[in-house]
Amino acid sequence: MRRTKYSRALNTGLLTGQLKAGGTTTPPTCRKTHCAKYTFRQFKAAVDAGVWQCYERLQRSQWRAGVSQSLQLTKVLRGEWKFDGFVVSDYTSVKELINHGLAADDQDAARLALTAGVDMEMVSRLFNQHGSQLLKEGKISQATIDEAVRRILRIKFRLGLFEHPYTDEAL
Repeated sequence: MRRTKYSRALNTGLLTGQLKAGGTTTPPTCRKTHCAKYTFRQFKAAVDAGVWQCYERLQRSQWRAGVSQSLQLTKVLRGEWKFDGFVVSDYTSVKELINHGLAADDQDAARLALTAGVDMEMVSRLFNQHGSQLLKEGKISQATIDEAVRRILRIKFRLGLFEHPYTDEAL
């Protein structure tokens, strides 16, 4: 019997802190200093425990939306904590950058999220729709795309998805 591997994920809120009323669409209650002192410890422990994916949600806050904030994704998560998994946008959070006034349009939202360190987009398809044009116009680099792909493929290899790429239909 083949051992099943799985990837643990962390729905971070790393950048936005705690929620009001337990909902992921409510505004955060955590200020930068409080998050750094108290909330980050929980997420650091999850990274240390071996989380391979982080979902970053979008919320309005006085210090920008999660998916457009490269300081925390790059400096803290990947730099200081040595997280080597990948970051996924939560639901339509990349597209919601427009609604929250952080991006001018779909292309700008894709650029902000990619350059911030979001590797995979869930639900909205702005990376697919605008990635080639952003690269062609020099608004994102090939290295940015390569690194996002590298992080996703690294986890797929760890999971053994390329060893047994098809399911056993007899099961």
